[in-house]
Amino acid sequence: MRSLQIIQSLRLITANEIEILNLEVRKDNINAIHLYEKFGFKSIGISPAFFKIDGEYVDFELMYLDLRPLNSDF
Repeated sequence: MRSLQIIQSLRLITANEIEILNLEVRKDNINAIHLYEKFGFKSIGISPAFFKIDGEYVDFELMYLDLRPLNSDF
């Protein structure tokens, strides 16, 4: 179900000519990180103590997806 939602979202995003996506995901949410990686997202860093949840600081992983077409000059 989540994969289908991501596929539908990516279709809408590319149809609207959005070329770059950035997202943050809890560093301890391994399932979500693997799902995003399945669709080509790359980790670009960690934001330490990004949020304080239930009295604990939580790190977030920053992820990036480049949807631009490949440059035909290469």
